[in-house]
Amino acid sequence: MGEARHGKTGVGALANDRILLITGPAGAGKSSVAEAWASSRDFGCAQLSLDTFREFVKSGYHDPRNGWNDEAQRQLDLARSNMDAAATNYLSADIQVVIGDAAFPNWESVGLDGWNKLLPGVDIDLVVLMPDWKVVRERNGARDGQHSVPEDVLRIIYDDMAGSSRSFGYRQLRVDGCRHCHRGGTCYCSFVSHSLSRYVSPV
Repeated sequence: MGEARHGKTGVGALANDRILLITGPAGAGKSSVAEAWASSRDFGCAQLSLDTFREFVKSGYHDPRNGWNDEAQRQLDLARSNMDAAATNYLSADIQVVIGDAAFPNWESVGLDGWNKLLPGVDIDLVVLMPDWKVVRERNGARDGQHSVPEDVLRIIYDDMAGSSRSFGYRQLRVDGCRHCHRGGTCYCSFVSHSLSRYVSPV
């Protein structure tokens, strides 16, 4: 990654050698929270989603729901590499970046170490979204078929992340949910954004 610069200031602003990475199981609200955060800043902020970059491949796309193999790994690595290039361009233009990606604490090939290798010299502010299982299940069920995850697979992912997300080994904000919101909607996004504003130190 290119040399980072320090540009933006303001509430929740990050230095240009820092990136906000939001993770959690499918249905945790990564994209919704990332969009809400990026859209509500008083400085330039771009939202990058791993799923979006993966799905740029139309012919030959390997859906990870059909099983994990070398091709799934190759396409994941390619998507992350392309996101790194995009993030580099945004940061060099003084536009902050928030990334949404389901990074696993106990699965090295899809974990956070890959981001550290792609983003040398950049600090990752990690946010782990872990709402109640009921919320995750409902949000996943409301998705279209292309983006929903089979419930048995979702349960495995959820239990793995819920039981071990604190072992990421990085400074992190873990959000288990909002006691005022049970559906992961606008209230949840506002709750997380409020938590993020306290977590991310202004430059």
